Amino acid sequence: MLALRRSPAVVLFVARAQVDSARANRLEMLETIREYALERLAVSGAEEALCRAHAGYYLAMADSAEQYIPDTQHGDRPPSPRQLAFPLLSGCWC
Repeated sequence: MLALRRSPAVVLFVARAQVDSARANRLEMLETIREYALERLAVSGAEEALCRAHAGYYLAMADSAEQYIPDTQHGDRPPSPRQLAFPLLSGCWC
């Protein structure tokens, strides 16, 4: 019987392909779970309250980060974290 010799490159390729396949399966499962959770959230009627709480949490975090932003050399301030975050959080994540 002919014994096949495995080169390190082939072993690495096969291992990487298995990892990529497992990662893809995991991401598909996470997307399925996310879709299911969003459906259940919509049915429960708590979607708007949860979206507001989610936005409020991150806006409060953005407000607390404000103190750490230094002034520029010209005395200008870059946009605040709240200004940057609000448009993203004004709608729900769905």
